[in-house]
Amino acid sequence: MKRTIGIALLVCLVGVVFYASPASAREATIKLGGGVYFDETLIGGNFQVDIPVAKEGKFNISPFVDAYVSKSPFKVVGGGLNLLYKGQAGESGKIYFGAGGGVGQVRFQGESGTGAMANAVLGAEFAASEKISIFIQGRLLAVFGGEAKVSSGIITQTLPLDARHFALEGGISFNVGN
Repeated sequence: MKRTIGIALLVCLVGVVFYASPASAREATIKLGGGVYFDETLIGGNFQVDIPVAKEGKFNISPFVDAYVSKSPFKVVGGGLNLLYKGQAGESGKIYFGAGGGVGQVRFQGESGTGAMANAVLGAEFAASEKISIFIQGRLLAVFGGEAKVSSGIITQTLPLDARHFALEGGISFNVGN
């Protein structure tokens, strides 16, 4: 129930900011991509929406979801909201950086923990056409997810279910709006 309320509030916030922004800044970018999370080398995906809110599209809010899983019993999933700054890089490129937070979940050997997540992102977009771009970005994800009790014989250990590592992501972005 808490997760549903949180998602509904995030969607409402994005909608209010999008429609309250000036008409010239309503060109959002939808990004779909894949990537590698370098702790246990997890393969995963990324979805985010960059919505310009100020300074002629230079400042953006960016709701996002990342999910990294593997055949091993390790998984990192997170979602939240970033504040991005985008600047021009030549005629057809943009560079961006930002930070934010949200909620993340770490699962390891049957134990899972959900907690606060912080992240930072640095990336670049290169236009392939008027409405389609290619992006590549690095993301530092830090999930503070709790503890797991692991027993082996008569020894019981408490292991943190935290994940703090770097992910490299790339994919395609669609420019929508004006």
